[in-house]
Amino acid sequence: MDAELEHWDSIKGRNNWTGLLVGNGASRAAWDDFRYNSLYDKAKSNAIEDPLSPEDTTIFESMDTKDFERVLAALWTTEVVCKALGRDKTADRVHEHYESIKTALIKAVHAIHAPWSEIEKVLTKIHSALLQYESVYSTNYDLLLYWAIMTEEPPKFIDYFLYGDFDITNLEYFLSFRRRILYLHGALHLVRLPFEGRTEKLRAVRGNLLDQFGRSLDRGETPLFVTEGTADDKLASINRSSYLSFAYNEFTNHKGNLVIFGHSLGESDNHLIKAMQQWGKRNIAISMRQSNPNSIRTRQARLIEALPKAELLFFDAETHPLGNLNEDNSL
Repeated sequence: MDAELEHWDSIKGRNNWTGLLVGNGASRAAWDDFRYNSLYDKAKSNAIEDPLSPEDTTIFESMDTKDFERVLAALWTTEVVCKALGRDKTADRVHEHYESIKTALIKAVHAIHAPWSEIEKVLTKIHSALLQYESVYSTNYDLLLYWAIMTEEPPKFIDYFLYGDFDITNLEYFLSFRRRILYLHGALHLVRLPFEGRTEKLRAVRGNLLDQFGRSLDRGETPLFVTEGTADDKLASINRSSYLSFAYNEFTNHKGNLVIFGHSLGESDNHLIKAMQQWGKRNIAISMRQSNPNSIRTRQARLIEALPKAELLFFDAETHPLGNLNEDNSL
């Protein structure tokens, strides 16, 4: 197996690439602080003010999860039930943990996330790169792709939110649009409403959206993004949300060839591999960073084994417009 990675320019004209799957590597190319291993680990570390307390982490451990959405939703429901039963002292204690965990999450997000003012200069380049595809699928929770598509008004991508609300029974309006973006693991600007299960999209001007993320949780809304756990954990979170289920189903039924950029497709992403296995014969171009040749061959062999029916092409990530945002890249 040849560890030599092709230049993106030699691949892009070879097929009609209708889809793009974006992973954390794209965010890291734009903002180095996205080189995180775990949002949960950041939230419980002394690297932020007001980290998770030992009691807070015990709640996560008792639920066998690192998913903030699950824990915050459980605490919100528990508080409401305790108040209804007249257990005000218990309700107050639950509320304290809700506030503590919410604060740690907000501080962790702000510690990692790029401010809009610092990332503004590359957003138009990201937008230009995305325009080459009809369907963009993202597993990143950050706001970069959302900010990028909003650099042009009206946006050329639909996200299936009408007036800020996702309604799976009313999608006909979007049928005439050519380009779309789907957040397979949710994102910071998406929230789930308490008890209703509905998903809404936060709206604000530019960088204010990052600040609004924290304020929205005061109303009992829970953040809709999946950042932790095994592939089964992630799929379980997806199945609990009508929007995430819809997005995953759209990816599973993607038509055409796919470019995968900045995605490791490791064990925790097996649900994505299983979706692609259903496609059968398909051209899939996968980005890789230049590294030790043996490491490249090992990863190539793993992906070829996982996707035996697909025609896989491997290219150097830095030669793609998303991989070197500080250079002038021709598309």
